[in-house]
Amino acid sequence: MVRIVTDSTSDIPRDVAEELGIQIVPLRVIFDQEVLLDGIDITSDEFFERLVSSPTLPTTSQPPPSDFQKVFEAAVQAGDEVVCIVISSELSGTYTSAIMAKEAMPDAPITVIDSRTTSLALGLVAEEAARMALDGATREQVTRRVERLLPLTSILFIVDTLKYLQMGGRIGGAQALVGTLLNIKPLLTVEGGRVEPVERVRTRRKALDRLVEIAVERSKQTEHSYHVGVLHSSAPQDAERVAKQVQERINCARIYVGQLGPVLGTHVGPKVVGVAMTPALPEEDG
Repeated sequence: MVRIVTDSTSDIPRDVAEELGIQIVPLRVIFDQEVLLDGIDITSDEFFERLVSSPTLPTTSQPPPSDFQKVFEAAVQAGDEVVCIVISSELSGTYTSAIMAKEAMPDAPITVIDSRTTSLALGLVAEEAARMALDGATREQVTRRVERLLPLTSILFIVDTLKYLQMGGRIGGAQALVGTLLNIKPLLTVEGGRVEPVERVRTRRKALDRLVEIAVERSKQTEHSYHVGVLHSSAPQDAERVAKQVQERINCARIYVGQLGPVLGTHVGPKVVGVAMTPALPEEDG
């Protein structure tokens, strides 16, 4: 069987990961000298409460190669093969850690993929890979499907402020928006592995509406239905509203609302809302 491995920035809900047998390797979030495992030592709710009251911005770090190696070894010893899909190498050193773990096991049947994205865009693809694996697909079949899906997968999100992206050094092309009017809400995406600007919208309400409109436009790029994840950081009501609009306007094979984890939350801050989508490709197109 093929075991799917990803990292905690995938934002896959724990119950979904357990149901599908997805192994999640946590990144770290660091408050002063306190190192916490993303999603294990600190929950999203606990993190955002602490973030807004913290006098200094926490930092983050990728897992060491040994964390991936332990997961890889356990899978291989159980007779499984591995497909590991991780956050964009432009945003984190996590891919490098996973590659180093694979290289320490040169004869093991392990494939490591740089998703060039993050959050539920990564999570939805990992979920699809896990469902294929449970249906008996080979490592080569899962890898082909993942590599086909990733260029068709998108993520859009609005941030309440660019402060966190700028301070965390992950701002990418959105740097061009720094210094714009305070009431402008940036609409961003991950493109080419980096955070890039899409539009500047006045007022949060208009930004949420525009988020849905662009998601609808992108859904027309294929004729397939979509697996959709609506993500948020401490903005559940906005996320539910966006999810309702998306469900009404996009042919959704599956949709759920999830919260950003602490590591991504460090870089985007509270009150983020986003939409991630990947097409539900038929088997013969995999």
